[in-house]
Amino acid sequence: MTDSEFRGRVAVMPLFYGRSEVAAGCLQSLKRARARRPFDVFAIENPSRHSGPARELIRQAIAAGDVAGAYFPERNAVFNSMLCALHDDLFAIRDNYDYIVLSDGDIEAPESFIDEQIELLGQYPNIASVALRLDITSWRPEAKAFDAAVQYAAAVLKAERDGRPYVEYGSGLWMRMFRAHELYAALGCFVRNGIRFRDSQIDRYFQIYGMIPSCTMRARGHDLRRGQLFLSEPAGGAAETLSPAWDAPFQSTWNNDIQPGGVVEWPDRVVPVAADSPSLAVPSSPEEPAEFADAPALRDARTEAFQTGVVVTDLDPGAAYGGVVLTLSRQMKRMFLSGDGAYVVIPVAIAAQMRTPAPMLRSLVWAAQEGHCSARQVQRIMSAAARLSAETGELIIETVDWPRTGVDVARATGRLERAALLRSLGLPARLRMRRAREAAASARPSLPDLAELMLAGAREGWTLSRIERPRGRRDRVRYVLSRAAPASWRDRLMSLIRRG
Repeated sequence: MTDSEFRGRVAVMPLFYGRSEVAAGCLQSLKRARARRPFDVFAIENPSRHSGPARELIRQAIAAGDVAGAYFPERNAVFNSMLCALHDDLFAIRDNYDYIVLSDGDIEAPESFIDEQIELLGQYPNIASVALRLDITSWRPEAKAFDAAVQYAAAVLKAERDGRPYVEYGSGLWMRMFRAHELYAALGCFVRNGIRFRDSQIDRYFQIYGMIPSCTMRARGHDLRRGQLFLSEPAGGAAETLSPAWDAPFQSTWNNDIQPGGVVEWPDRVVPVAADSPSLAVPSSPEEPAEFADAPALRDARTEAFQTGVVVTDLDPGAAYGGVVLTLSRQMKRMFLSGDGAYVVIPVAIAAQMRTPAPMLRSLVWAAQEGHCSARQVQRIMSAAARLSAETGELIIETVDWPRTGVDVARATGRLERAALLRSLGLPARLRMRRAREAAASARPSLPDLAELMLAGAREGWTLSRIERPRGRRDRVRYVLSRAAPASWRDRLMSLIRRG
């Protein structure tokens, strides 16, 4: 086994649309790259009035061994054709490849791009995908996409200045490599929730897990269309797209929910693909819904499995979540089911403004010491918890026990200052204690204090019912809030005694 094979099997999937000269340039570059480092190419060609020459070119590449297989949809579904090929595993990629490269077919790739992409994905776990560094010198200033090219150029210059081996940038599908298991997790989420398959949605999905898109610095690709827009076929073309399933400002015939059918051609056989697969017949829903009714997959989420919840700053891709996850991530624009349906992710900002009552939670835990929260975010958390919790539900806030921790910090600081200051300046004890308190206070600037939490909770009907200390964590305390009647003074006194 060669070193390249040991580093993982790679599948490259370009998506073509007409213009056989563009397809020829892309396939020729992939052929040169395969001579340097083996990988498999699986082509897709969306139908148009120019499909004849393009498909014949792909068939010739199959016969020559340069393309392993090709999917020829019977209707132009744009990137849905790529989604169908991956989701229905038309090329048997899912369990046989470690990396998947997606491209919209108009990129000429350099010979060394695969090795650099694998190297970056292996070196930086927080990178979700690696696209090529695109040569934009041929882009026309009058093109509508030229502003994006200027922004991209600025990102490249910044990466060069900082000496980074990659450009942090949400590219298009510029020969873009993903780890196969992570890409399939994203596709499953998209299909399960009716999220459209787009480069921007892919970026958004990974960013909520704290992962970034990137481009290579050394391997440069060339845009074979020279910055032109992806224009539609003139009226009366050979392959018509379907009308949108429903009307919305961002909806167009380039975005639909069809499984286009067609055939998959291999060197020795042709396999028909059924149209309108039920697994992909997901109803459209707004990209930024604020209601459960707008996300069909979430309507039946009010089950026993979803009666517990947690508030997180950012999602952790390695965490075994269950139930409901409220996230403070600003990248989240909608709700979705994830983890193969094991948990629901709801942005706090959306949950806080839900108009349709959806009580489901019996308990919601918020580890407030995990990150910074502004007063507005604290209020949104309280509001979201109130809208998602049953009348008997509880909001459990776990935070640093500042009365105890502050004393410990002050004592340690005081000992350090006493050893240094008494020998030098002989400062009075009162000044030393003031500096110790200031040092203790400076350790907590990003955390909401208890008064702020209680005040925000009171605005949403939450009252403090008891105080607990987690087992084995003397520096932590849990404040349990409920929307039931306030506890009696005896219960509160016993709670304080147990806390001590």
